[in-house]
Amino acid sequence: MKENYGAVSGPDAYARLTDPCGDTIEFYLKFNKARIKKSGFTTDGYELLWFTVKWFRR
Repeated sequence: MKENYGAVSGPDAYARLTDPCGDTIEFYLKFNKARIKKSGFTTDGYELLWFTVKWFRR
């Protein structure tokens, strides 16, 4: 999972979400044609971090 944590330089897609308690998560994607080449995320919230770890492991 550590390989996906962190911002991706020059992403093709980016999303930022903030929940009601103020925790923020950012997603970054780079594509090669129609395939994901690299993905990454950052978060400042503990609960969001564990949700994201579980989601990326699917």
